[in-house]
Amino acid sequence: MLFRSAIGGTDLTKKEHFLYGSDRESVLQTITSGRHGVMPAFEGNLKPEEIKAISVYTFSFAAKPPPLPQP
Repeated sequence: MLFRSAIGGTDLTKKEHFLYGSDRESVLQTITSGRHGVMPAFEGNLKPEEIKAISVYTFSFAAKPPPLPQP
C-alpha cells in the first residue's frame, strides 16, 4: 500500500514505492516514456537535459535512506 504525504505525493525515500524500479535506468525510463497511461511521457515535452535533471533529482531520494526520526 502506498502512503502519501499531506500534499498528495508518494514518499520517494522508500524504494518499495517505486513501482517500476528505483534504479537510475528505471527512473529515467519512467520519466521519458511514462507508465501505462498513468504517468505521462515527457519525451518531446522536455529537453533531454531537463529529463536528466528530473531523473537525477528523483533518483537522489531513492538512493538515500530516510532520515531518522528526531526524539
